[in-house]
Amino acid sequence: MQRKTSGIILKNIRIGDKKIISKIYTENSGLQQYAIQFGTSPKSKIRLAHIQPLNLVELDVFEKENREIGRVHEIRISYPYRELNFNVFKNCISVFLNEVLVKTLKESEANPELFSFIRNSFIELDAHPGGYGGWHLYFLIELTRHLGFFPQENFLKGSFFNLLDGRFETHPPPHVHYLEKNEVVVFQQLISEALSYRYSPPSFEIRSLQLNLLLRYFNFHIPDCTDFKSLPVLQATLRG
Repeated sequence: MQRKTSGIILKNIRIGDKKIISKIYTENSGLQQYAIQFGTSPKSKIRLAHIQPLNLVELDVFEKENREIGRVHEIRISYPYRELNFNVFKNCISVFLNEVLVKTLKESEANPELFSFIRNSFIELDAHPGGYGGWHLYFLIELTRHLGFFPQENFLKGSFFNLLDGRFETHPPPHVHYLEKNEVVVFQQLISEALSYRYSPPSFEIRSLQLNLLLRYFNFHIPDCTDFKSLPVLQATLRG
């Protein structure tokens, strides 16, 4: 079946001189894998520049029932980034968030709200003039909302945070998967102020602690969401 869809390039696996298998998060079908034949001349319909990670694209694809890998016939960039690939800070943030998306997006079915959130977020990051040092925190906390484990906002002073149930509790839960009181203070701040982090991020030290706590929360709900290769580069860049 041939169809058109919008997509976000996530990851490419080279399988030949001019062929890749690309993981693409699509508006119509969720996470999909497509074989893409590309050329190297300026006149080629599909070139490597079209299929770089996080490119926002329009696709003409062919999908066959009972086959895991479809084919891309044509691809067009729907939003050409102005700064995302050239601004070192924005690029480090986007590379890290792309790695998170590769590890978290699993469903091969349409989720238009999640697709729109991801697409619009990277467009906004690309266009944003400055103050984006906390953008990744805003994005990740909003991503939990779309993935179904947004923390409950039942803030309690001097409480613990139950990672299993995603809620604040007055007493430690009967397991080891929780945040201590001193950790909860900065985690509550993140949940309540994440929206403003796009424009007015807290200090680097607070951001680092919040990110570590948030990644623990992600890893608990998505077990393979760990060992991010781009994280040290992100931290070093935003520290500077």
